[in-house]
Amino acid sequence: MNKLKFIILTILIIISLQSTKAEHFLNFDEFFTVYFDTIWSDIPQSYQYIKLNFKNINQDSKVYPALQKWIYMGLMPNQNINLHLNKKITQKQVSILIKSNFGIDIQYLSWWVTLDRLADILSQLQQSNSQDINTQDQIMQHVYDTLQSNYLYKDAIQDDIITYWAIKWMVNSLNDPYTEFFTPDEAKEFNDDISWEFQWIWAYLEKTINWEIIIVSPIQWSPADQAGIQAQDQIIKINDTSIDSNISLAQVVKMVKGPKWTSVKIKIKRLDQELNFTIIRDQISIQNIQSQILPNNYCYTAIHMFSFGIDKEFDTNMTKFKDCTKYIFDVRNNPWWWLYEVSDMLWYFVPTGETTISIKDRYWIQDLESKNKPHKIDKNIIILINWWSASASEIFASTIKDYIPNTLLIWEKTFGKWSVQSIIDYTDWSMLKYTQSKRYTWKSQRNIDKQWINPDIKLVDNPTTPQDEVLNKVKNLNF
Repeated sequence: MNKLKFIILTILIIISLQSTKAEHFLNFDEFFTVYFDTIWSDIPQSYQYIKLNFKNINQDSKVYPALQKWIYMGLMPNQNINLHLNKKITQKQVSILIKSNFGIDIQYLSWWVTLDRLADILSQLQQSNSQDINTQDQIMQHVYDTLQSNYLYKDAIQDDIITYWAIKWMVNSLNDPYTEFFTPDEAKEFNDDISWEFQWIWAYLEKTINWEIIIVSPIQWSPADQAGIQAQDQIIKINDTSIDSNISLAQVVKMVKGPKWTSVKIKIKRLDQELNFTIIRDQISIQNIQSQILPNNYCYTAIHMFSFGIDKEFDTNMTKFKDCTKYIFDVRNNPWWWLYEVSDMLWYFVPTGETTISIKDRYWIQDLESKNKPHKIDKNIIILINWWSASASEIFASTIKDYIPNTLLIWEKTFGKWSVQSIIDYTDWSMLKYTQSKRYTWKSQRNIDKQWINPDIKLVDNPTTPQDEVLNKVKNLNF
């Protein structure tokens, strides 16, 4: 409501109530006449064709057109009853009316409404409506208030859903696939994934920087592995749901999961082919580490994921291999996960007191220091890496390469994720995972986030065969 309209409004009040003293208490008839002749002066003229059914309202009455507008706006039913318009109107009733029409709270000071108080109320209304909405916060609040007050399908408004989706859009606008907001249900799914307390097809999934859902690696002997799912398969459909950039990784995981012995249909894209699989869910036992002695006296250790507690498994493994002179560490298709566990594992390769990993955010730097181990390794090392060696795998490979000169990285370039995410849990069980810092190798001060680590030796593996051509070539390498 601009200043000109407010001036006109004030004149109308004076004209309408020129015979009324300022301290006169207004009744419904007088209030409706002023209120609707000013506030609702610009509604379509078709309201004039409404025939009122109220028993005691004459068509010649001054309040008749005001009530027609009231009925037109759907603010009360047109019933065959008597209206007691001669009753005095209270300030609370006026406040409720304005709140329902405009979503604006008008303070009521006393019981009845006088002419002076009516002018004050309409002045407050004018000031509230004339405020500039010139910041994003004000716009957001105004949109919310408008929907609450005026949206036609009021029952469809659910505050929690509106709030969660507003937060999701805010987070998604950052265009960072590693920064996500989880509703309470999604947060539970995410935490289940971390603890592995569920039955599903057992394959690592990841959302790429291109917003595609990719099979990072099926776990060996898992339902996904036995069905023929391969690393780098892109999921394009689950059951009847097409998977696009609008579907989160948490939603995909939820669709894949289910009770033991039930099935899920997955359509994937592999190179130029689209393939369909029906996979029976099952519960399996996951091994973080598998190891064996290979030809040419290589001690081979496959690290499938850097999950919680892996440093203890790694200790056991390295104790078994303490007399080895040549090592192969395989972190292919390993995007996971726990930074401090990786740092503890690196104690075998980084001199005591030196820094394993440097973490830098906007405000501070944290250096993780290597502690003593029963035996340090400074001998020949081969590390197998590929595109899905990400995050912890890249830290593991690059730090060892920094400190042990006789280290070879073999196969193909890595994923390039060296950012660190933090998690905030809220009291309603929702959760925010956001990018807080980046990791650097201490010795070279290298960060390859959104870049990658290139191998020293590039090898080719045929994705259409089950054989591991890369490992077959490496274990016969004289190094």
